[in-house]
Parts: sequence; structure tokens; C-alpha cells
Amino acid sequence: MANSNLPYGEGVSIHRPPVFNGENYVYWKIRMRIFIEAIDIAVWNAIENGPYIPMTKDDDKKEKHWSEWSDDEKKRAQYDYRAKNIITSALSIDEFFRISQCKSAKEMWDTLQVTHEGTSDVKRSRKHTLHPKEKHWASPSIFPTNPQSVSSALPTQLEPSYKEPLILVLHRVLDQC
Repeated sequence: MANSNLPYGEGVSIHRPPVFNGENYVYWKIRMRIFIEAIDIAVWNAIENGPYIPMTKDDDKKEKHWSEWSDDEKKRAQYDYRAKNIITSALSIDEFFRISQCKSAKEMWDTLQVTHEGTSDVKRSRKHTLHPKEKHWASPSIFPTNPQSVSSALPTQLEPSYKEPLILVLHRVLDQC
């Protein structure tokens, strides 16, 4: 019997990355990190710290043309290419197009993270939003008084992915008032 709590189904291969379709990002992110680290920790390092870029040793410190790379430099630079391949292989078409213009695996990873978790400022704001009893919260009188007017009180330019959680939070605040 299949476990419906598993967003990717049973029997997922250890040879294929977990697929991300825009839902359950935190779960996918953890599984993806484990998957990549199991392949090669240096591949994960390319995602975390950015690609290795061979530079000239002269005073100018310019980026070397790929034809001038040593075998070791080619190997180290290859980790970013492998990481980009793994990440793009794990994404639905919508998520793929979100990161398709990124130049490095780190940029891809960071783009997905900001898109689905927000920046550190957004995360901090969400954390405070979920704790309405904290002192810094404004008076409940600034919120709409009935639940039906909550969604109409939100800015119209707010992204749909943020609107629904925000409506739920505002409903919780109204229930506590």
C-alpha cells in the first residue's frame, strides 16, 4: 500500500534526483542535498560556494580561457557543471524555466531558495507574522474586522503564492482578537 504522505511516491531510485514540482520545497531541498552529497561532496561544495574559476597567475588575475586549464582545473570546474546537470534534471518544466538563465549551480540553488523560502528578511518577517502575541505587533484594529474582507485588504500586486498564507495568518489574528 502506498504512503500518501510521500510527495514523490514509494520506491524512488537512489540514482535519480528527487523531482521538484513547486510544492514541498523544504522537503525537496533536504533530500536533494543528501542526494548530491552522496554523489560527491565537491559537487555540493560547488553549489554552496560557487563554481571554481581558474585564474591566471600574473598580476592581472584574469579568468583563464578553458583551453588553458590544467587537468586539475578542469576537474575542479567540472563540479559546477555536474551540479547544474543534477539540479536541472530534478525540476519540473516550470521550475526549470525559473532557473534556466542562471550561470552557475549556486545561482540556480539560491534562486530556488529565494523563490520558495524568501530572503532572510522575508523569513524573519514570516516568523514574526506567525507569532502575533509578540510586542512589536501592531494593534489588531488595523486589520479588517470580518474574515470576508481579509483578501480584499491585501495589496493587489501581491504574488499569489504569498497571498494564501497571508490570508490564513490574518484569519488567525482575527480569531484571536
